[in-house]
Amino acid sequence: MRSVLIPFDGSESARRAIKYAIDFAKEYGRLNIHVLNVQEEPVVYGDYLTASLRSAALRAAEEMLIKAREQFDAVNVPFEAHIALGGVAEEVAKAVAAHGCDTVIMGTRGMGAMSNLLMGSVATRVVHAVPVPVLLVK
Repeated sequence: MRSVLIPFDGSESARRAIKYAIDFAKEYGRLNIHVLNVQEEPVVYGDYLTASLRSAALRAAEEMLIKAREQFDAVNVPFEAHIALGGVAEEVAKAVAAHGCDTVIMGTRGMGAMSNLLMGSVATRVVHAVPVPVLLVK
């Protein structure tokens, strides 16, 4: 059985990536689907503030995954939800290894050429960070 990881940030393109995985599972057979929401690790000084911001980031991730859960529940397709704090590309690479995923399916946000040139895209960083194929959904 194929095992896929879907990085999910709640965007329309991320929702289309979930729809793609659902359609694929319906047509070709069951997929072992892992959905990952990554929140940036809060960087501040002081233990109390850091713990408080970290808790807020984890709550935000849980709320984000509700949107993914709604898509999967609507069509009765099982999946596993995961949360990580850190950089998206690095956490996606860790999740691919931890869950034995053989493919990443992710949306593209469609940043403009200038933004892409200056910052690079998350999708580009993921493509370079993972040892498995990455399927980009527009």
